[in-house]
Amino acid sequence: MTVMLLRLITFLVFSSPAIVATLWFSGNPGTVMVEWLDWRVETNVPVTLIAVLAFCLVFFALESVLAASVNLPHRIRDSRSGKRHRKGVEELLAALDAAANGDAEGKRRHAAEASRLLESPAAPPCRRGVAAARIAR
Repeated sequence: MTVMLLRLITFLVFSSPAIVATLWFSGNPGTVMVEWLDWRVETNVPVTLIAVLAFCLVFFALESVLAASVNLPHRIRDSRSGKRHRKGVEELLAALDAAANGDAEGKRRHAAEASRLLESPAAPPCRRGVAAARIAR
């Protein structure tokens, strides 16, 4: 959310001078002529500034799409790891429930599943299924 707000503020900061200049030039018209590689374009200043503003809008829109597509794999991975962790905690709680009810087979089965789901080399040792291994004993 803060990234979008920062982008909006950046856009407003960079587009405000163009808007103010467009309003000023509409009252004080002038002409712009661009000649490049046998191409010649003549227009007035307000139209040129509106074209620059449209270019900025397209640029910011493409940048937003590109940023979203670059971050998509990380967001998917984080979502999947969160689901895996929740399932592991549910299995750990089921193992504790089975242990409290005296169900040895259910306790082992749920503890093994919790250990498998909570096993992560990047996770701190307390999350690596240590509790599940203790329950399985």
